[in-house]
Amino acid sequence: MRRLLIGLCIVAQVLVLGGMVFGRESVVQNGQRIYLRTAPIDPRDLFRGDYVRLRYRMNDINNLSVKWSPSDFLPVRGEKVYAVLSSPTRDIYDVAYLTNKKPESGLFIRGRIDSRLLNNRFSINRFTLNSLKFGIEQLFVEQGAGVEIENKQGLRGGLQVPMEVEVALGRNGVAVVTGYRWSSLGIELSFPENENENENENEPGNREEQDERQPQLEREPNTTLTIRVENVSDSPLVLNNPGNDCGFMIEPRLIHSSKYKQALNDCNGQLEPNYLSLESGEAYSLNVNPGDPRWYIQNEAGVPFDMRTLSDSEFFRIVYQSPENTETLENEAIWIGELSSPAFNSRGRID
Repeated sequence: MRRLLIGLCIVAQVLVLGGMVFGRESVVQNGQRIYLRTAPIDPRDLFRGDYVRLRYRMNDINNLSVKWSPSDFLPVRGEKVYAVLSSPTRDIYDVAYLTNKKPESGLFIRGRIDSRLLNNRFSINRFTLNSLKFGIEQLFVEQGAGVEIENKQGLRGGLQVPMEVEVALGRNGVAVVTGYRWSSLGIELSFPENENENENENEPGNREEQDERQPQLEREPNTTLTIRVENVSDSPLVLNNPGNDCGFMIEPRLIHSSKYKQALNDCNGQLEPNYLSLESGEAYSLNVNPGDPRWYIQNEAGVPFDMRTLSDSEFFRIVYQSPENTETLENEAIWIGELSSPAFNSRGRID
């Protein structure tokens, strides 16, 4: 009897594993192919053996709108959730909102809550980074290919190029990574005074020392950070950047749980397009002075202020977002979409 039970357990495990493999293979063969753009990465420990770790904006619930049912639903670790996809920008999809009820129509990706908070229960405002998993956070590669990918994606304080991941999506929300390509536009954020510190932080063994040193960095009133976007493709491309660099904005790292957002300024109106042509390898740079009202943030009361008055626990990003009035130009490749810099705080630390 005991041998029979052991045999039945082994058979059951084989059947379960076989069903999982068959299910994923069915998604690969029959699922709809879409592209998702990866978020800025932490280069440390990116490549592990034969796979590369991937991170998307939707891995952090603080970047997502939520539609819980009922509205007072309290998520639990391991809870199944669904990321409902919005209409694509060109062929890149983003997430419209997160829900705990399986949608009856449209495209969505099934995932689970993966927060590491105590007791498995928490409020929405206390979610940690990478609190959601969708089964597409790993890209398996041939031996040796990971180093090339790591170099392409870039390092903290250097040029970073988002990967655009091809995903096969089944009707039940199961997603499987099937390939990748690279964005034609890369972004770099740097604080000129901190270049040496950032370089040291990227060297093995210096992380702990850097973490202790960074909070001591004092920002001068006229300190600027530099944003640089580069055409990393082999062909020319065009950006729409109207007004006073109004294609760029500042936003909190944790969008939906932060009490801060960019203050109203001249960029909030409809502006005439201003097209910038970038040849292959050419870059456009702008200096961001947090002391300039153009880059002020505002609190929940709508009061604008300099972000450097906040504690160093508040992180922000500079984001390029192609304006809604971007038009297709004849014989020109227009870059349309959203590109986020790594996060940074008021003291010049790049996360």
